[in-house]
Amino acid sequence: MKIQTSQLKNRVELHGPVDIVDALGMESQGFGFIKRMFVEIKLGGGASRYPKIESENSETTHTVRCRKLSIPEPSKEMFFVYQGLKFSIEYFQPDFKNNQFWDIKCIAAKYEVQDGL
Repeated sequence: MKIQTSQLKNRVELHGPVDIVDALGMESQGFGFIKRMFVEIKLGGGASRYPKIESENSETTHTVRCRKLSIPEPSKEMFFVYQGLKFSIEYFQPDFKNNQFWDIKCIAAKYEVQDGL
């Protein structure tokens, strides 16, 4: 079955290392917005690290599928932002059936502290 780009329905922002020019005109490396792109996000699983404590630290894994032309040189320093969640890249690999896509394993972590501590 051939994967089509019509399955890429989630619009995300890609952030990562970019060249920044400061007020003095000097170039340096920093983190910032790279581009917006369409991807497919699939849930992989989740876990709660400390279930017996009143604070909750949950983390879920996702697989993000995007076209190789959208990210020609992916790196682990990059991350996606979708609906207020940050998806940090754990690793990436090409789709071996159809060599036009990246399958990127990401972790979306959320940390909440309850009131009254």
